[in-house]
Amino acid sequence: MFQRPISIGLLFLMTSCLPFDPLEGGGVVYNFCEYPIEWRSDNIPEHYYKNNQHKKIIYPNETKYISFIIQDNLVEEQNEDRKKLYFVRSKSNVKNRFYIDEYSQFRINLIACHENAKPTGDGNWVKTNSSENLKNIEE
Repeated sequence: MFQRPISIGLLFLMTSCLPFDPLEGGGVVYNFCEYPIEWRSDNIPEHYYKNNQHKKIIYPNETKYISFIIQDNLVEEQNEDRKKLYFVRSKSNVKNRFYIDEYSQFRINLIACHENAKPTGDGNWVKTNSSENLKNIEE
């Protein structure tokens, strides 16, 4: 008589411990350029950007935060999709690729004009002074 409710209760408790939530990752899109950029992807046709009123504009020294779901069976496909991301100078169509810094499986950084920045070692990036950039070029 009590075996059926106990069995159902045990089954419920056992399945409630299983990880049904997907693994989530995150990242940061940095704009270290001296001009606004528009964030784009090769997966989206070019005509969409010409007609779109909701462009993803990132202003100088601004960062945008992104999140994504990590799927073990699609890691290679997700890495390929990241390589298709690019930026253009506002009101220009010249493609520039983001520098991709994969800090960990769960954290990526997309850096525009990475020559104006340096990593801090903890997964973040900071803008460098132009005089510091000149010093590094001379050395």
